[in-house]
Amino acid sequence: MPEFLAGLVFHVYMAVWYAVNIQAVWYAVNIQAVWYAVNIQAVWYAVNIQAVWYAVNIQAVWYAVNIQAVWYAVNIQSVWYAVNIQAVLKSKRRLNSMRISDLNEAFL
Repeated sequence: MPEFLAGLVFHVYMAVWYAVNIQAVWYAVNIQAVWYAVNIQAVWYAVNIQAVWYAVNIQAVWYAVNIQAVWYAVNIQSVWYAVNIQAVLKSKRRLNSMRISDLNEAFL
């Protein structure tokens, strides 16, 4: 009988030991899975932040290009006005220097 009890105690002890180890492995696997999920989430956020960063930079470049285009358009417009004003001034000087007879010849 004592051998039977000793064997029973030993088997119960081993069953508990295996159950505890299996439980420990189970928790370790779950902790590992959570760890990977957290890391994947962190990578996902990093990728999204990077995408937003690139979008903001592309938007900034787009605005810079548009501002530059407006700047060139304004400069071209001001050169255009300067050329037109210059042409009007030359025409006015030419008209002022002409005699009445020259004007008659020009328009007739």
